[in-house]
Amino acid sequence: FPVTIGFLFILGCLLAALYAVIAPFLFSTFFPAYMESVLFSQVLALSIVAVFPGILYSQALIGHMKKKELYILSIAPAIVRICIMASLISFLGIWAVIIGMIGYYAVGTVLLLFLFAQRVTRHYPQRSKALSLHKLPKPKRL
Repeated sequence: FPVTIGFLFILGCLLAALYAVIAPFLFSTFFPAYMESVLFSQVLALSIVAVFPGILYSQALIGHMKKKELYILSIAPAIVRICIMASLISFLGIWAVIIGMIGYYAVGTVLLLFLFAQRVTRHYPQRSKALSLHKLPKPKRL
């Protein structure tokens, strides 16, 4: 569980960094009239980092038809996005939309991982030791 999240997080970071590097070239080639939007696009690419760790786990909840968890995952991040956008859009403009979208994906992924870990520890108690971070084994002395 934690290894998969770490791998997907690193993969998301690499993809976001790759996009941030090639975005100016893409915009100059395909959208030369919108070069001022490159920075917005690069910052919005941070949402890739927030989305990637939850991809497999969301599909697992869909496959197991966990309707309650899926409803929570569709409503809570949307409320966060609406609150961020409604409160900041008059001050920050387009940046409020970008912050709201990144917040939406980040809250959704954290909530998804929390719900999934809660479900795994409830149904598979032997795995709860592997998921708890505060009960790490003490290192062995050599």
